Amino acid sequence: MLKKKPLIFLFLVSFTTFLFITIGFGDNYSFLNGYRHGLEYKLNIIKSLDNFYTGLKAHGYNPDKLIKIAKEIEKKYLEIIPEKVEWMKGVSKATGIPYNEILLFNCFDKLASPTSECTSFLAHGKATKNGVTLIAKNRDLGADSFNAVELIPHRFPTEKNYRAAYITIPQVKETYKFIGVKSVGRWGFGQGMNEFQVSIVDNDGASMDELAYLKGLHDNDYIRLALERAKTAREAVDVIARLTEKYGQAWNGIIFTIGDPNEVWVMEVAGYRWVAKRYKNTIMAIANQFQITDDYDLSSPDLVSYAIKQGWVPDGTKKINFRIVYGAANPYPGPKEKKIHKWPLYTSQIRQQRAMQLLRNKLGDLTYQ
Repeated sequence: MLKKKPLIFLFLVSFTTFLFITIGFGDNYSFLNGYRHGLEYKLNIIKSLDNFYTGLKAHGYNPDKLIKIAKEIEKKYLEIIPEKVEWMKGVSKATGIPYNEILLFNCFDKLASPTSECTSFLAHGKATKNGVTLIAKNRDLGADSFNAVELIPHRFPTEKNYRAAYITIPQVKETYKFIGVKSVGRWGFGQGMNEFQVSIVDNDGASMDELAYLKGLHDNDYIRLALERAKTAREAVDVIARLTEKYGQAWNGIIFTIGDPNEVWVMEVAGYRWVAKRYKNTIMAIANQFQITDDYDLSSPDLVSYAIKQGWVPDGTKKINFRIVYGAANPYPGPKEKKIHKWPLYTSQIRQQRAMQLLRNKLGDLTYQ
């Protein structure tokens, strides 16, 4: 009998990733690391700050008021990850930029530009050094967004219903054990892997559907439900598909990356509709926009008919480019967005293109490090 290849799954949270690489070296190491970063990227940092302040002004934010809030966030940094404070001081020293400006940028860069959303990565089979499945994710959370890593046991629930973020749905007779990362206080999970080595992460994606945000399933609910109910990546796709068609989603468009030791699926959900594509021996970086075009392997039965009904494609259309038809120019569109629909070229593309460039340089030699 062939032995199953192990699945390696990475949990990366933005504000803890840096902790992993600096812990144990002390504050001097963190300061010097920041100092080197400042020397190497000084011009880029200055340009980023110029764009940051331009964005704050354009959106009506007062930097003097924000710095007071940033100082409160700094207290949490000092409590949770003091190495980051030392790193920012090193950057400030090397560039000559006042520390408060570096702090402000690290706390509030998203107010000026939506560039710091989640980014997911996958590598499978021959794309990796050891022929495994690698899935990774950076969550776009700061020091004031606390996370927990939890182990949920295999069980036979006695409760009849599952209480999701916004709705209640019937519970199943058996749920599988999994480990996941969650925002403290939320029932669902942002990413996780179950006892059968099914791994799931997700990203927000700009969807053309106008969503109420009070009905349907939250993306974190989807991940928990799929991990509890699927023994393979393909089964997880089926779980999410059935849930979407029955209950719909509540929060923006969603891009799921779903893997097991044998294959990886990318699944994209918009409202009550979805598409899914199977990948093997490949790499991919996923930012906050739909990836799948007209080459999907599976889809909801009314995918095309709904687009025709909305006037997004003409009558008689047989197959659609999901990214173009269901994608939107803004992360959280409303009715007006439908009328000016066009495929977006917003900042997540830059993030994705750079990530893909780095992945290609390691093609065939990728490890979890």
